[in-house]
Amino acid sequence: MIMEFPTKEDWIEIEKTYPFKRLKIKKQDFRLKPVQGFKDVIQMTRNIEIFHWKIILNNRLCNVIKSYVMLMFYYGKGIPDDEWYISPGKKGMSVQFFPHFKKQHFIIKASFNYYADIFFYMIFSSWDTLWQLLNVFYDLGLKENDVNLDIFYQKIKDKNVRFHKFLTKLKGDHKYKKIKDLRRSITHIVQTGEITSGVDRTKENKIRVGIGKYIPSKEIVNSVMDALNLFAETIDKAIETSK
Repeated sequence: MIMEFPTKEDWIEIEKTYPFKRLKIKKQDFRLKPVQGFKDVIQMTRNIEIFHWKIILNNRLCNVIKSYVMLMFYYGKGIPDDEWYISPGKKGMSVQFFPHFKKQHFIIKASFNYYADIFFYMIFSSWDTLWQLLNVFYDLGLKENDVNLDIFYQKIKDKNVRFHKFLTKLKGDHKYKKIKDLRRSITHIVQTGEITSGVDRTKENKIRVGIGKYIPSKEIVNSVMDALNLFAETIDKAIETSK
């Protein structure tokens, strides 16, 4: 099977399912008002920084769009992994993985996995960039290398109570926790769509061996949509509470 790529028509159709209007920072968003005297120079430098972070954020969101279109294109080709193993296997083996796959499905799945990895990397990088932007906007005084959600969450409470309440809700949202765990697994444990070893070590240092764990493609796509909606809500609330 020769690797397929989306046509212009494919791209346009898939883009229709992407929440464009909600996932973009506009020119007028997070703009500091001018002040008089020396403070105006400081304000100007902060506006320069904010403008910089807005460009970075919108560039990252462009990469989110690209990875979204590509992963949805390959998902649309069909990945029959709802039943990802059977036991016994069709030819008598104790376990058979991906029993409904043909040769082309492995190629499609590999491409889907690749772009899903990129998507989750980019969507969480976009969140991190938003914290950078808001760090400057609210003059929280955090150094760039120190900015992350947990530290930003602690600092923003004194500046914007409403946004702090939203972040409390976000951090506790089961969908956010799920995509955060998925991103962590992708980065530090196994790539999207890979089966774990099946070896589980308990706190008592006992070893259990099983089938392993696997996330079907349908669940990954559901998490992709959850991530987009949660990020859109974050931008909406950040803009709304900044005025």
